[in-house]
Amino acid sequence: VQYKDFSAWQEKYLESETVKKQEEYWQNAFADGIPVLRLPQDRPHPKKRTTKGGSYFFKESMDIRKKAEISAHKHTCTEFVILLSAYYIELHKLSRQESIVVGSPVSGRTHYQALPMIGMFVNMVPFKAEIKDDITVSDFIDYMKNMVTEVYDNQECQFEKIAEMNVKERIEGRNPVMDTLFAYQNMELPKLVLDNDAAVSYSVNEDSKYDIMLEIYNSDDGYDMRFEYYREIFDESTIIGFAEEYSTITEKMLDDESLTIGDLCGVENKKTEGI
Repeated sequence: VQYKDFSAWQEKYLESETVKKQEEYWQNAFADGIPVLRLPQDRPHPKKRTTKGGSYFFKESMDIRKKAEISAHKHTCTEFVILLSAYYIELHKLSRQESIVVGSPVSGRTHYQALPMIGMFVNMVPFKAEIKDDITVSDFIDYMKNMVTEVYDNQECQFEKIAEMNVKERIEGRNPVMDTLFAYQNMELPKLVLDNDAAVSYSVNEDSKYDIMLEIYNSDDGYDMRFEYYREIFDESTIIGFAEEYSTITEKMLDDESLTIGDLCGVENKKTEGI
């Protein structure tokens, strides 16, 4: 089976009852509307979106990765769920919002015939999660595991269709459905050759389609991480702060899952408002 044959089959499959049921799932998921993420920004969104982006790279230790693996085993889920949970907690802390949408790419190869094929199958799925300060880390991870499972069970509905069904009004300068992405790759990045072999983080300028994206790769000494960000609204110093916050939250939640989200967010003395 070649890619063109699969593409023709998929076009018909997207009109099937199976996919129609998945469309109903996505309509129900966003029945209460799509929350707009409001992070602390250095500048307001320009009315016309550009692709002016940058990347900030940082690392997490093997100790953190081992703890994430242990937590995943405990909750019978993947490291993806654990690391995504930490990202949601960070977004909740920064925005003080209880309903947050995060996008994530999926392989799109849900049928065995597509596994060996060369071609573009990637689809984007939005996770809409509710997060409150009084829930424990352990309970939130279980909630996220169930939500991720539901989303993956309905991933054949194309992102464009999800947006078409649920976006009632576009906001100038913003993306439809979500402004942040999360991606976990259980593979290693190519090794960097550095003169002093001691650099832990660095930044580069590049294109960015979203406000912010956290990308995580396995490495032989823990995790390699990258925040891709929209330079029209964020300074590098702000993103460095986001990276430090993610590291702190991840370490604390993995050390003690009986902590509440509020404990991790310091709600008793710290609230942050976005622009």
